[in-house]
Amino acid sequence: MITGPTTILRVLASAGNARALVGGTPAAQAEIDGWLSHVLSVATETSSSAATSLLQLINLRLLTQSFILGSSPTAVDFASYFVLHKRFAEMSAKEQLLLCNTIRWFDAVQNNVIVTSYTGDKALGTVRPSVLVINHCPVTAVLGAKAPVALLPKAPASSQAKANGKTPAKSMPKKESGTPVKGKGGQGKQQQKKKKKEKGPKKPKTPKAAPTLDFGKIDIRVGYVLKAWKNPEADKLYSEEIDVGEDKPRHIASGIWGKVELSEFEKTKVLVVCNLPAKNVPGGLKSNGMVICSCAGDKVELVRPPADPRLGSRSPLTAGRRHLLR
Repeated sequence: MITGPTTILRVLASAGNARALVGGTPAAQAEIDGWLSHVLSVATETSSSAATSLLQLINLRLLTQSFILGSSPTAVDFASYFVLHKRFAEMSAKEQLLLCNTIRWFDAVQNNVIVTSYTGDKALGTVRPSVLVINHCPVTAVLGAKAPVALLPKAPASSQAKANGKTPAKSMPKKESGTPVKGKGGQGKQQQKKKKKEKGPKKPKTPKAAPTLDFGKIDIRVGYVLKAWKNPEADKLYSEEIDVGEDKPRHIASGIWGKVELSEFEKTKVLVVCNLPAKNVPGGLKSNGMVICSCAGDKVELVRPPADPRLGSRSPLTAGRRHLLR
């Protein structure tokens, strides 16, 4: 008897000539199995925090691709849709807009033939989730979004200036004062020469390419908060020591004092961006990383890794094919 959810999905996909949904190669199968294990574990959670964290992770992946694992849907997309549908439907329009990439993904998945043809299981009492009313992000909000400077690819100063629409300043030669010019009447007066240029038709402006992000360079690791305390010289700043699997803990500053309780922060596992440049913080210390949080209005939650990860293991966003935090 087959009992494992991923095995059942693979058997059903093979029987329905849809093997691509569960991976056509051993590497793709391993990647899909890892994601399915995590998604299905979220389905058993009673709190909404695990589902919220998974939505945020998916939103990050969808920044650069159409579906969770690439340009075409897999079993991971459909499993995630059914697991996360209820949590996403409970969110306010403002909270959904913070997950703008996930909005587009939900719209694509719920209109897929696999989902639209699913009628539910009368024996088990399960039915297909209702169609979500999608609140799309305004185009102006998407075009006006700015990426963190630390994640932009490095480029020469001249290239950066052009990308920002600025022309590097050039030293202009000083204009010499006008020289006396004698006219026909013998009068010596200073005259300023003026050159008129004929104006031709204006050339259409070529739209400037927006800077692209290389998300493959983000180093996100699992960390453990050994100690956390309020920075005595800043009102909204935590100082913390976090073990990310290195020889010694990292000192990191997080601006979440008053928004996240100390008991929820200290002695817990978090996700840490480890390849940001060190930044000076009040108290003569340096912050050597960033703790990832989610924000919806005034509410802030820590983004948690899956259960039982090894300290220092890298997240699915930066670990290539290794999508399980082991």
